Amino acid sequence: MVPGELFLTDWDRVADTKRDFFLTSVNKEKNMTVQKKQIILTTFFFAALLFLLQLFQVPAQVESEGDKATESKAIKEYKNDKGFLERDYGDGIIMVYIPPGKFTMGSFTMGSYEGINHEKPTHDVYLDGYWIGKYEVTLAQYKAFVSETGHQALPSYASTYSPGDNHPVVGISWEDAAAYCKWLSGKLGVRFNFKLPTEAQWEKAARGTDNREYPWGNKVPDKTLANFASNVGKTVPVGSYSEGASPYGLLDMAGNVWEWCQDWYDGKYYYLAPSLTNPSGPQIGISRVMRGGCWDSGAIFLRCAARYGITPSFRGIIVGFRLCQDNH
Repeated sequence: MVPGELFLTDWDRVADTKRDFFLTSVNKEKNMTVQKKQIILTTFFFAALLFLLQLFQVPAQVESEGDKATESKAIKEYKNDKGFLERDYGDGIIMVYIPPGKFTMGSFTMGSYEGINHEKPTHDVYLDGYWIGKYEVTLAQYKAFVSETGHQALPSYASTYSPGDNHPVVGISWEDAAAYCKWLSGKLGVRFNFKLPTEAQWEKAARGTDNREYPWGNKVPDKTLANFASNVGKTVPVGSYSEGASPYGLLDMAGNVWEWCQDWYDGKYYYLAPSLTNPSGPQIGISRVMRGGCWDSGAIFLRCAARYGITPSFRGIIVGFRLCQDNH
């Protein structure tokens, strides 16, 4: 063998060794990269799986936790004659459970009434389960709040148009109603605070899921179904019109007193609504929503879709409210 050949052969061996080392390192890096990708993909897969499981399980858990939280504070629990769960907290405070699901919100009425456009277009809305008062808040219930807190007393005319303790309270502003809800939440120690219903919560509780025109159905209102059109000339005791009950067994959802809702009012909101799941109304405004009509209203304001807005500081002989609780 020629000395040069030995040199070249040794060099080739060194080169082969370096090449083998390099290739081995590259393969190791490739294997590590593949392993990292597998780990990342596996982690992502299980994270996504966990998210999906939580997505489908959380609502049920939330509903269950809400049930337990409110159940411990209720004096008794039972199903009403419509088959829906009711919880009695005493002192006439009874809450009815509205199950989660979709309903169609807005007006189906075709007519010349100029305000009808702010009730359109109709749109499907999904709401989580919630609780809402079976009755409007009464004069006696509100007086207890004023007595215990020193909150502003009712105007003198309140007793004229709501002459009995079991009549709905009148002469209260939106701020008064919100303050009552906060006080009652603390007094009863409930986990999920009392509040005013959103406009969507109010309408579903009044109408149900069958697109009815009025809480009791599609029959034109008369004096056996609601207190309206000055048939009586003032409020009547809450729950006086059992034939006018809503699909969930709520009473006085039409007539007696207009009811404050949580939302700001916007006549164009239905066209611009950003969410069809648990909508809470516009972010800002100058008026708050009222629903349900009153003892002095015409029949057109008793429709489930009828809505009206007025400044939240307004106090009058036609406005009251009812309680609501989210279930989460």
